Amino acid sequence: MKWLNRIYREPWLLPFLIALNSGIEPSARELSRHLGVRSKVAKRGLWILKKEGILEGDSLRLDVSSWLTHQRIWHAGKIVVWELKNGYVVIIVRPKRIRCSYVTKSTLKLIKAYLSGVTDEFTVHHLSQGLNISPKIVSSALRVLWAMGLLKREKGRYRVRDSLRNEKSRPPGDMCS
Repeated sequence: MKWLNRIYREPWLLPFLIALNSGIEPSARELSRHLGVRSKVAKRGLWILKKEGILEGDSLRLDVSSWLTHQRIWHAGKIVVWELKNGYVVIIVRPKRIRCSYVTKSTLKLIKAYLSGVTDEFTVHHLSQGLNISPKIVSSALRVLWAMGLLKREKGRYRVRDSLRNEKSRPPGDMCS
């Protein structure tokens, strides 16, 4: 499964797979319009998918589509979160490029424990100082929690939803399949 190694090495391709699996036409124009990226980014992603044999004609290969439906993936806006064995890949779709970062499950667990006692709004900077963790890591972790529906976000400020405090009773989140 050469194509699978490519996806693990270059997770920025995941939004393309999700779009194609949802029925978007495999053309640079349609992918560009659907994902909100420049045509240059869409052309590059499409070229890689064709080169790896992930596309069969105008659709994803059946084994790729089947693999995609078995993955734990959340998305909110232009953020896609993909759960792996030891952490989460955070994929942020921007017009000029698709950025990826990684958050370990242990870091996310630490941040969730800290947030369970927070009642006010907070920023990445405040949380970063309180936990003594890099702001970039905190920002990625908060994006994971936001995509899962555990945080509210508005103008750079976050607020904890009740579902984070009562996590055992929450549904799995807005997962796409």
